[in-house]
Amino acid sequence: MTRKIKKQITDGWADESLSPRALKLINELSDYDDPTLHVRIGKLVGDFRLKQENRDTASPPEVSKEHVAKTGRAVTYLLAQLELMPEDFKSLASVKFLEHRREDYEQTCYRMESDLKLYMEICSDAVETMDNWKNRGERKKSFERNLLAGVAALLKPYSDTSAEAAKNASEVLRAAGIKRMPVDKKVAARHARTARQKS
Repeated sequence: MTRKIKKQITDGWADESLSPRALKLINELSDYDDPTLHVRIGKLVGDFRLKQENRDTASPPEVSKEHVAKTGRAVTYLLAQLELMPEDFKSLASVKFLEHRREDYEQTCYRMESDLKLYMEICSDAVETMDNWKNRGERKKSFERNLLAGVAALLKPYSDTSAEAAKNASEVLRAAGIKRMPVDKKVAARHARTARQKS
């Protein structure tokens, strides 16, 4: 049975807010020396939350693939129907096209059919390659590790080592409500280092 694909959130308002506990930790770590530090960390958190929402509203790969294939078939059907349009309709459409676009039916349809054929080709290529697209679980880890590395970089001037900065960043992010942040100092340092190496 065909499963209905859901609308994926791709943009919107980024929630850059930080909890009182996270703000307290940031101020304590920086010894209240940088009044803009919490704003910069908040921007990273907001960007992460938006990416997380995008990720969490994405349909499963098999549903996406099914939808792309279905759309490709619909475009193929539409192209076939366009070729069968009666001459009376073409005359009527030409009047509208000339009025709004200053080109007749044949000119408009030539461009439209060219675009639809390209779109159909893209759908066909995508269905063949979607199985090879990057695993969503890996993307999930990379988003969180990139956030950890970004906050650790901002806290580095207030930490003795990169490992300590990563640990502090993880603590701040957990206080801000970001889940799956490592508690162990070595794990936090490793995740932040991995993200830096891949960036």
